[in-house]
Order: sequence, then structure tokens, then C-alpha cells
Amino acid sequence: MRLTGLPLERLELPQDALRIDASRTAFAILPEYWNLLAERAIEALGNFHGQFPEELGPDVGRLRRMAAPELAPPLWEALIERLGQEQRLKRTGAWLHLPDHAARLSEADLALMGKLQPLIAAGRFDPPWVRELAATVHEPEERVRAVLRKQLTFGVVYQVVHDLFYDAACVAELAAIARLQLEHDGTLNAARYRDALGLGRKRTVQILEFFDRVGYTRRVRDSHVLRRDSGWGGARKAHAPGGAAGLQTQEGAADASW
Repeated sequence: MRLTGLPLERLELPQDALRIDASRTAFAILPEYWNLLAERAIEALGNFHGQFPEELGPDVGRLRRMAAPELAPPLWEALIERLGQEQRLKRTGAWLHLPDHAARLSEADLALMGKLQPLIAAGRFDPPWVRELAATVHEPEERVRAVLRKQLTFGVVYQVVHDLFYDAACVAELAAIARLQLEHDGTLNAARYRDALGLGRKRTVQILEFFDRVGYTRRVRDSHVLRRDSGWGGARKAHAPGGAAGLQTQEGAADASW
């Protein structure tokens, strides 16, 4: 145990104490506190959905900072794993969400997304804005915007700034480049990241702010550092629910952990 220096087996614990083995560390916790942590996690996740209904959900580290920042990360991860096994929450790629939090797409939505997705992916680090996509597919801007926002809950695209959506595989690539620079230099500098991407400063800053917002990095003065408890990892396989086109009408995910 961290506070006594003694192995868990040598401690006198209440008979109802739970033993939680997590990441080569054993924890003892009272059932009522374990249940309280579970309720705090579910409540925080529900609040997140209420505040950001168009996002799929936070990653495991971000949810811990919202619900129980004082808790040891291995114990928190064990709690999240248990809640997933109990079907009280779901993990889609790196993101956590309540089981009923998902958009539903009509056949018309799917058909339109089938046109939009290749255009966004082809843009790579500089995809078209909503107004440009709307002009290309001959649809109203509001219609294009609404369909893309529904796709946020599937993790197929990410909205870096208002009306600018990136393909999930491209975002994973951007994150991997950021991680490489962090591993090489220790911090993520906007100027060096801009040079690596071949983008202008404004767009580079927008991408960095997006990574800060989703909990992949955090800003420290004029640079950014990787959050150690990020559940994303930066180079995860992009989530593409459904068939070959990466779409489906109901909730679900091809690479969901549970």
C-alpha cells in the first residue's frame, strides 16, 4: 500500500473491503466509496453529453479530471473497465460515452455523407470548409453542417473549429506527428509543428488548441505537452463505424473496446 509501505495482504482491512488489482498495483477500497466513484463517473459523463451533445465523449484521462481528479489513474482505469463490463458506459476508440449517446442517420444522411467523406479526406491537413463542401455537393450549408455534426458522435470526423471538419484518420496522423515532435523536443512548439505540417500559423494554432480541448495535450506557456493520462494515444486507428464506406444508421463501432 502506498501509505503504509506494507503489502495489501498484511493490512487489517474491513471484511467488506474490495481488492482492486490495477496496473501491477493492488488497491483496497470500501464498497460504498467504489460505488460513489462509479456514480460520479456516470454523472460527469452525462454532464459532458449535456454540455457537448455533438461530441462523442471525453477520453479516460479527461473524464477522471472531471469526476475524480484526486484518484490514482490505475484505480480510475479499473473503475472505467468495470463500468464498461457492466454496460453502464461504452468506449469507442479512445472516447467514453453513455450507451444511448449516438446520432441516428437517415438514408438521405448516409447518401450525403458518402459524398462529403471523400472530399474531407482528400483535403488531408487542409480540408474544405462547410461552405465549400456545400457548394461542391449542391446542398444547403445547414444541411451539410447538420449531417457532419451527427458524424461527430461516431468519431468519423472531428470539428477542429466551427465549420471545419477533419477526417478521423487525418487527425490521428496529425496527433502522431505531434507526438513525434514531443518525443524529440520535449515540447510541442507551434512554429516547428507548422513547418512539419506545411500549414499557416493560424491553422496550426487551431489544431493545437483542438488537441488541448480534447485532452490530448495541454498548453504550458508558449508550448504544449502531452497529457500522460490521455486515452487517445495519438496514433490510434481511426474509427469508422459501419461497412466499407465507414457509415451506419445506428450506434456502434467497429473498433470499440466494449
